[in-house]
Amino acid sequence: MRLVTAIAELPSSVTHIGDKAFSWCRSLTSIVLPSSVTHIGKWAFSQCSSLTSIVLPSSVTHIGDRAFLECRSLTSIVLPSSVTHIGDDAFCGCENLTSIVLPSSVTHIGDYAFSRCSSLTSIVLPSSVTHIGSNPFSGCDRLHVENRSPLFETDSDALYTKGKKQLISFFNHDIVHFRIPSSVTHVGDDAFCGCENLTSIELPSSVTHIGDEAFWGCSSLTSIELPSSVTHIGDDVFGRDWLNGPAPISSIYVPKGTKGKFMKLLPSKFHDKIIER
Repeated sequence: MRLVTAIAELPSSVTHIGDKAFSWCRSLTSIVLPSSVTHIGKWAFSQCSSLTSIVLPSSVTHIGDRAFLECRSLTSIVLPSSVTHIGDDAFCGCENLTSIVLPSSVTHIGDYAFSRCSSLTSIVLPSSVTHIGSNPFSGCDRLHVENRSPLFETDSDALYTKGKKQLISFFNHDIVHFRIPSSVTHVGDDAFCGCENLTSIELPSSVTHIGDEAFWGCSSLTSIELPSSVTHIGDDVFGRDWLNGPAPISSIYVPKGTKGKFMKLLPSKFHDKIIER
C-alpha cells in the first residue's frame, strides 16, 4: 500500500497516466489532472478506496480497463466531452457512485464498465454509443437506463441491441419472473448475472445462443426450460450462487427427443438435471 494523500497538481507535461500509476494508493483522497492528459491507463486509480474527488480535463479521450476499479468512496464523476472510450470494468465496484454523466462523445462502453455500482440510480446512453460490452450494469440493482443511441433499445427491465435481438443487460432486480421478448435470439454473457430474486424465466423459441455465465448468481432460479432452438450454451451458464455454493439449478426442462443434444451443450454435472417433457 502506498501512502500518497492528496495531489493538487501533476506537471503540465504529463499526457498519459500509466497502467497502475496510482493503484492501491488507499490514502489518496483527491487529484486534479492537468489539461495535457489524454489517456488514463489500465488500473490507473484502482483500489484507491479513499478517493472522493477527481477532475478529468477536457483533453481526456480514453479511460482504460479497471481505471477506477473499486474506488469505493467516489460518489460522482463528470466525464468531459472529449471522452470516447470507457474500458472494461472501468468503474466496477464504485459502490457509492450515485451520479455519472456520459458525454455525447462516448462511442465505446466496455464489459462490466459500471458493474457493482450499487448506488447508481440512473444513466443516459448518448446517441454516439456504438459499442456496449458484456453486461455493463451487472449488480446495479437500483438502476434506470435511458437510451438515446439508435443502435440499442431499453425498456423498464433490460438493455438490448436494436430490434431486441440480443439481450445485453437485465437490470430490474426486483421482479421474480421474466419473459424474454420473442424477438431475442441471443442472451449475452452475464446478462442476468446477480439477479438473486429471479425465480423463473421464459425463453422464447427464437433463442439460439446463451452466453457465458448468463445466469450466474441467480440464486433463486432452481429450474429453467430451454427451447429446442438453442444451439449454443456458454461456459458456467448457471455459475454458482454468491456464497460459492453449488449452482442452484436443479431441473433443466427440454423438449422431448432433445436430451442428447443438450447433454452435448451442457457440462456433465448438469446431465442428471435434464428432463424431457
